[in-house]
Amino acid sequence: TPGAGYRKTDFNVNFTIKDDGPISAVEIHCSRDGLNWETVHTWFFPQQKSTQTYLYTVRVSDYPSDGSLYIRAVATDAAGNRADDDDAPYVQYVLDRTAPIVPKNVTAEPRGNANYILWTNDPKGETVSYRVLRAVTEDGEYAEIASGLASISFYDRTAQADTLYWYQVQGQDAVGNVSMGSTPV
Repeated sequence: TPGAGYRKTDFNVNFTIKDDGPISAVEIHCSRDGLNWETVHTWFFPQQKSTQTYLYTVRVSDYPSDGSLYIRAVATDAAGNRADDDDAPYVQYVLDRTAPIVPKNVTAEPRGNANYILWTNDPKGETVSYRVLRAVTEDGEYAEIASGLASISFYDRTAQADTLYWYQVQGQDAVGNVSMGSTPV
């Protein structure tokens, strides 16, 4: 636990280890390619039981680049028998701290009693939702007026008549990385 998936911040992995006899220790192994493993932590259980649970915190900052991270646990029993590394199950995580691309081709125009903001979709498919921000000057402070948008357009129905607004759009990926704001329009 947690299951495989994308991560951008530290997370906990809970290992449950079972054996016929008492378990004395567990090694936590990590790999960036699933082939070359490194022991990153060893824990000796104070009470030796045939079922042990261990919680390990993965510090994402220990891995400077985004990409796959495989994690497994290898146990040693009280008699000194160590599990075979090749038989140890592993879970694959993907470290992702990279923001999606900045939304492009943003336009804003009045339509009836609202301003209509439109942009093009992320061609890489990394963006899962969008945010719209608004300011009263181009270089002013932008406040979020909509978030979690799955579409590539938004009607600002809170815009006041006879007020000039500037808009930016940001993209957000599945793990919560947020792009820079688009060029103000």
